[in-house]
Amino acid sequence: MAASVIFNSLFLMVIHSTVSDGTLIEVTQQPKHGISLVGENITFKCIFAVSPNHTRIKVYWSKQGEDGYLHANDGNRKIFGFEDKGNYFFKLLDVRIQDSGVYYCAVIHEGRESGRGSGSQLTVCVAPTPLKIFHRVSEKYSSASTLVCKTAAFYPGNLTFNWYVNGTIISTGINITQQQNSDGLYQASSSVGVIQSLQSRIAYTCMVSHISLRTEGIAKYMIPFSDREYEFPDYYYLLIAGCTVGVLSMLLLLIIGIPLMKSKGKPSKFIESYGNGEQRIQEANTETVAYVSLDLTRSKKSLRPKHPEARTVYAQTKQRGADNKIIYSVLDLTDSKKTACSNIGVEYSQIQVKTTADQQLSTGNK
Repeated sequence: MAASVIFNSLFLMVIHSTVSDGTLIEVTQQPKHGISLVGENITFKCIFAVSPNHTRIKVYWSKQGEDGYLHANDGNRKIFGFEDKGNYFFKLLDVRIQDSGVYYCAVIHEGRESGRGSGSQLTVCVAPTPLKIFHRVSEKYSSASTLVCKTAAFYPGNLTFNWYVNGTIISTGINITQQQNSDGLYQASSSVGVIQSLQSRIAYTCMVSHISLRTEGIAKYMIPFSDREYEFPDYYYLLIAGCTVGVLSMLLLLIIGIPLMKSKGKPSKFIESYGNGEQRIQEANTETVAYVSLDLTRSKKSLRPKHPEARTVYAQTKQRGADNKIIYSVLDLTDSKKTACSNIGVEYSQIQVKTTADQQLSTGNK
């Protein structure tokens, strides 16, 4: 246990008394005010001057409001004695709240009370520490929040709260509540509104002053950036998610569309195949692609024409276009003397797609 709080610098109480021979006795008590926490020990002293004529002197102690003198049979918590003649003491062990009060010493000479001290005030305390500080958000208004500083059970009931924000004292908007429990102890709490800031952390300090404390009790709380009152509503997150999806979609379209735009207008490539296995890649305009269906099943008879001029055959093709015009293609159906597979009735030919202008020219030549 910590040592008792005793104010030795306070004035000593002096009482002038007379004995049977008419001489004065100066009686003093120390301390004038004594403060102890529950469970501590405290010592009171009764000091007076003794002359050779003062014999058979005794000192008794009493408590204000109680009848008679104190005795040492109270659970061995009270010890009476003297250090030397004229210097008596009363030691109270394991003090309790009920021990609070004013104690007096009385000087007895030859069976008579010849002097009395003016008393020593004892205050038994229970410290309000440790302090608890917590953040409380209003259930009704999410933007309103307060800090609450709560004490432990304490005694006596006089107590002071002080709030600071970033080292500056708060003088307004402080609420304090206090109540007493069945044990006679008190409990108090104080609340203050929280300042909202998104730029820096805010430090709040709760300080409590009480008779039991040599220094003020302190509790601190730091308001972080991500506190509840600064959180965005749910629809903000939905908006952000929607914007993200939109941006990704645009990027995907650009990635797919740019190659298509580059390839637009370029001629397509097709492959010419010949009977000897040779292939030739030829470019054609994608806008004039024609589809040709030929039935070139080989007959047992030779396919050589009787007349050389009959070697040219015109095949009708259909082109998908807005004008639905007919395009003729020229086919060279010269037989190969040697065929890789004699049982296959397919002849490979070069297909030349003519435009409308070429069609007219070909018809005239014919």
